[in-house]
Amino acid sequence: MRFIETSNLSLIMSLHSWKPMLNVNGDCRPEAKCLARWLSYPIVEEIGYPTPGCLGTYTGLERKIPTLTYEIERGLSDRSILELHGPALIEALKVSEERFSSGQN
Repeated sequence: MRFIETSNLSLIMSLHSWKPMLNVNGDCRPEAKCLARWLSYPIVEEIGYPTPGCLGTYTGLERKIPTLTYEIERGLSDRSILELHGPALIEALKVSEERFSSGQN
């Protein structure tokens, strides 16, 4: 919490494993759309139940730091995660770099 409060963060990407989806809290749709093109994951603003105290609520909604919770399907091997999600994450980070370095946000 101290790190979040004292850092000037432009975006937070949180990787979880649950049900494949991209949960957006705040202005992180460009990154989510990039990931969705690679993975065909749905982009959602809510996961179907309240999430008080979760990172997306705490940072994305309460502190206005765009937060993308990237839910990866459970049960994948480390190698599968790297092979499938690594390239997608790199492309999403390129989108962020372009957005934030160009002053769009």
